[in-house]
Amino acid sequence: ASNCTSVDVKQASCNPGQYYQVSTHLCQDCLKGWYSAQAGQTTCTQCAAGTFSDAVGMSSCTKCVRCDKSL
Repeated sequence: ASNCTSVDVKQASCNPGQYYQVSTHLCQDCLKGWYSAQAGQTTCTQCAAGTFSDAVGMSSCTKCVRCDKSL
């Protein structure tokens, strides 16, 4: 017998780059500047200093690269 409820199944179906919003029982994309590396998360993680995510639904952050000011 399974101990899973429908909420557990729905949460597990949230992809990397998404989080499970408990109040609405829906998967939501992580916002810009945030990420979720694994499926089934209930929160997104803010990108660390020196990294960024410039789109919603990211599963990782990208390291910042110093721009050449002469460009």
